[in-house]
Amino acid sequence: MKTYPADLLGKLDSEQINIIQQNCDKDALDYLEEKNDAMPFLNAEDKKHLREYYTDTMEKYRLLYEAIVSGFSTPNKTGFPEAIHNINLKDGSIETNKNGRRVNYSTEILAPCTSALLHYINGECNDVYVIIPPIKSVERTTEKLITECEVEYRQNRQNALEKFEDEPELPFYAASQSSDCPTAALLENLQAEQKTSGALLDIAKKELLPKDIYRLSITSKYPGDLEELIRELENNFPPYIKFENNERNLYKENLSQNKRNYFDIKKTARITIPDSERHFYIEFQFKQTNMFFAHIRSHSAYEDFRLYETKYNATKEAALKKKTTSSPEVKAKLALLKKQCEEKRDLCLRIHRNAVHQSNLYLMHKLLWLDDNARGLGRKPELPQGRYKHSVETLKKNYIVESYEPFDGTTAFTTSEDEYLNKSYYLKMIGILPESFDELGKHAKIHINKAWENLGHADIKDFDRITNMAIKYQDVVRSIQKEKQLMDNNALLNVLAQATGNSLKSQTGGR
Repeated sequence: MKTYPADLLGKLDSEQINIIQQNCDKDALDYLEEKNDAMPFLNAEDKKHLREYYTDTMEKYRLLYEAIVSGFSTPNKTGFPEAIHNINLKDGSIETNKNGRRVNYSTEILAPCTSALLHYINGECNDVYVIIPPIKSVERTTEKLITECEVEYRQNRQNALEKFEDEPELPFYAASQSSDCPTAALLENLQAEQKTSGALLDIAKKELLPKDIYRLSITSKYPGDLEELIRELENNFPPYIKFENNERNLYKENLSQNKRNYFDIKKTARITIPDSERHFYIEFQFKQTNMFFAHIRSHSAYEDFRLYETKYNATKEAALKKKTTSSPEVKAKLALLKKQCEEKRDLCLRIHRNAVHQSNLYLMHKLLWLDDNARGLGRKPELPQGRYKHSVETLKKNYIVESYEPFDGTTAFTTSEDEYLNKSYYLKMIGILPESFDELGKHAKIHINKAWENLGHADIKDFDRITNMAIKYQDVVRSIQKEKQLMDNNALLNVLAQATGNSLKSQTGGR
């Protein structure tokens, strides 16, 4: 399916854009017709519903945009975005003019064949961005259906070995093999047993059609903002759109489960086309803004990982067939490909971990701002050690536990000649570097240090005071860590108890 950059559509009028999209729709429907025989696992109703996603797509985008506008509206605000920008979803860059100002577009460019970033200024959540990518291509949709649904459906129906899973967003599904925590591995083993025992029933209930052909991301600065945004949207949505109850909130996962350090909230919404019985689904992804851009970078690394993994598996399979696995040349090639796989996988994890730390640095700066304002008004701290209650509540609501190692406020956000990552996060926060900047890139350290040298005294002082706040609220962070670790340990103990009970049942024949 063809996609078009917003700067190209910006040169056209509405009628011309509609014609382009109608041609895209026709091509997609023709493609589905060609692939009809390749999807015998879909019944007539499913095939009709699949065609719905690629029929009158501009109508669906208008409904989606109307839902967003209604969701952000208030008695005193229309709900229209402050600006609409052109975003490159391959690298996260946002189009600017020769003066560095972001180019603003009209609503005419909001079409299923392009990507756009809508900028909102929300009263509670400050800058909020709605990123709408092109709809998932019909080629990709049918490929996933055929390769994942058909093959796995038939195999699982026959063997009842596995349960359908969503495609992993990052390749950390085998992390427990080298885990130092035996209880975490036991948790995964028990979950695998449960999937196996209920596989046939799961398959019978499985909805084969994906619900992410239409999707969008809504981002804000802090995790606590996201649930507020969800409630706000849900309360203001027009009647034709409803969130389903299938929320996936990775912020609530225990650290032992979330090995990828990947955080977001996913919800599916059903849109019923007014005055009809037709409907379609949209996947909403709620993320922190800095993590959205980090996920773009990690996706690129993940694609490289998949490429190396494919080459590794193909090389290994060919060597097994030719019985050349003991060949020094083959061994060296496999070792190199395995190393490249591991490097890309580790890069994904580093990107995610850095994004979490960046989020916590932003949060400490938020506390600095809150406390400065309170002191400016002559308000006395309500808690010991000069702490303000509002800052403690903000910290508890938004801090993301990075590890169970006791938080050290004196070193967490400092910098030195060798350390430059905290510098990059601060430079992003104050707008010197864009969020799309890759701080792990080849020449990133040089660019960061050069930008840092140009900072004024006030900015350097502001950065140093972040550490003062980290020291001041260190005990609060440690209590958050302990609470999270206790929840994690309790979950693992429950798994152990369940596993022990299952083991006893198997030994006694279920008596």
